[in-house]
Amino acid sequence: MRKLQVAVVDDDAKDREWLSNKLEGYFRARHTSHTLLTFGSGEEFISALRDNWFDIVFMDIYMSGVTGIEAAQALRMKDRDCKLVFLTSSPDHMRRGFSLNSAHYLIKPVEDEDFIQAMENCRIRRKCQVPFLEVPPGKRSIRLDTLDILYVEAAGRAAAIHTKNGTISAGQSFQATADRLLPDERFLLCNKGILINMDFASAMEEEHFLMVTGERLPIAPRRKKELEMLYQNYTFGSF
Repeated sequence: MRKLQVAVVDDDAKDREWLSNKLEGYFRARHTSHTLLTFGSGEEFISALRDNWFDIVFMDIYMSGVTGIEAAQALRMKDRDCKLVFLTSSPDHMRRGFSLNSAHYLIKPVEDEDFIQAMENCRIRRKCQVPFLEVPPGKRSIRLDTLDILYVEAAGRAAAIHTKNGTISAGQSFQATADRLLPDERFLLCNKGILINMDFASAMEEEHFLMVTGERLPIAPRRKKELEMLYQNYTFGSF
């Protein structure tokens, strides 16, 4: 799986540490594979650009030496698509920042909700073709966020839906539940009666999918090559 490449550029060590911790927590909660690099100056970042590509860069504007605006200009000369988030203690350079196609502009000290909004603006997650699942289907159903579904398995007459918060009954057969989820590219039928959410699969082994929970779900032997191709196409196209 290709890792998300993220950079934090800030000459204040405390701010770098705070933002690094926020990013690590955000990616850990979303099971997002990533590499996080930090830079204490614009000069260090520009030097690293020679050998690195980034998906997201958090850039402080007010830095001694090369400013954040200058470092961002160097970034844009190499990469027009990288998601760029500016950090600053003043809104004075906001217009200049947005002229560099920034995704967001954060004012220090950064509030949690502003950080979350910046991450949402970066759009690092896939669009969900099936964002919600009614469980069970009918008048008294609840809307289950499919981002929380780990996998679904056949369990008698009603499928069992395993989520981050526990296991619930689908209120209908496995096939009926799978038919509602399969239009979403995240979900893969890996064996008879087992449908996984590939966002929660950490690896594909010889005979199993290893889930982030540590569970191993069996792979249909005759479909191993097909499943391997589908899994690799999904994971390598994550970002």
